[in-house]
Amino acid sequence: TVRQYFEQRLESTATQDSPSSKRQRLEEGDDSNLLEFKQQQDRVTTVIDSHTLCVAYNIGTLVGKMHAAGVVHGDLTTSNIMIQNPPPTNDITNQETEQRSWEADLVLIDFGLATSTNSTIVTATAASNNDASNNIKKPHKQQHSAEEKAVDLYVLERAFLSTHPESEPLVEEVLKGYREFFEGLGSSNDGSSEGTYGHVAKAIFNRLEQVRLRGRKRECFG
Repeated sequence: TVRQYFEQRLESTATQDSPSSKRQRLEEGDDSNLLEFKQQQDRVTTVIDSHTLCVAYNIGTLVGKMHAAGVVHGDLTTSNIMIQNPPPTNDITNQETEQRSWEADLVLIDFGLATSTNSTIVTATAASNNDASNNIKKPHKQQHSAEEKAVDLYVLERAFLSTHPESEPLVEEVLKGYREFFEGLGSSNDGSSEGTYGHVAKAIFNRLEQVRLRGRKRECFG
């Protein structure tokens, strides 16, 4: 799973402090920073490199595709995303080329809590009485589902931050992949248009800010 992959990509950021300097502080009675020292010694951080960023970005794209299909997962965590193709090892001959060419192939699992928003991003409307304009594709109203999708993103965001140390850059990459997926929907081949459905992502991110605010209030006041 993605969780197992990120857990394998940890590195220590322990502060280098010799036993002699530690003993000196004790002898001098300076124990004010001992707890902080112990916490620093035990601290680890998730590696941020081209591989982990690729996984994070593709998670955002995958979640965007799911939401565009009108499905809300309900339990988005890194434990519920599988990596189909392992990334290249660090001892490959041409590492830089391999890193650029590797794309994480991800699959979402465990849809036990999933729900349908009954609102896909794009739908074909029925033709009506010689009005050809009614036969084009147009976005559904998303107000009722933006909240559910924002909660999905919030759960995933909290899963990253609580499970994977120092993973804020990965969260940003997830949200970037999600946003750019929607911005790419309906865009022209020459790249002159940023996409017809960028407003959908904007509505979801606005709701996400509200969900975050409610979450902070719960943390502060219970």
